[in-house]
Amino acid sequence: MEGGFSFNGENEEKRKISTALMHGIRSDTDNFINATAVDYRASQFLADSVDKDLLSLVSQQSIPAKTMDLTQIALQRKDIRSNFMFSGVGFVRDEDRDGIGQCADYLLHREGIDTVIVYGVVGGEFIDGSLRTKSHVLDPDKWIKDVFGKSPDGIYYGGGRKDKGGFQIPLGVFGKCSDKELLWILIKKTIDELFYQKIGIEDAAIDTDH
Repeated sequence: MEGGFSFNGENEEKRKISTALMHGIRSDTDNFINATAVDYRASQFLADSVDKDLLSLVSQQSIPAKTMDLTQIALQRKDIRSNFMFSGVGFVRDEDRDGIGQCADYLLHREGIDTVIVYGVVGGEFIDGSLRTKSHVLDPDKWIKDVFGKSPDGIYYGGGRKDKGGFQIPLGVFGKCSDKELLWILIKKTIDELFYQKIGIEDAAIDTDH
């Protein structure tokens, strides 16, 4: 808007771009439930150029099979601590990385849970995680930055916004470990201990729901 661009539907390319942007706004705001004034202004700016049939088709797409598989793994490995749920899903292919966030979205519907974190090793190079929360007191951006801190270059390993966040930590030389089972045990223990420390509980203080 500030750059002087116009989306008035005069050509197919602009219709596709505005439709994609509108879908992004809808999905990031949980279908406008968490929308701000900026989101509504952006939607108004795009509205005349949106292909409503395409937007409907994109919004109704089914959940990929790999995401369903990841969700099943996340449920089997869930670790409930008070109103938090953590789940490490193991090794995930690069192309299935988005499934981590979708798992977190699904698990947040569990009764008694207001914050979910799902994480895994993506592509054998990074620990990727997604946080989702319904809590009115938890700030995902601050929470994740407090837990993981910064890289040696001064860049935070993660961050977030009102109701969601994410993190990505490079494995570095440990990604070359040939014993994947042992590597995962080390990763999970380290990540879980950071979470437990953040929420102020001991590892053995509360029974784990697997």
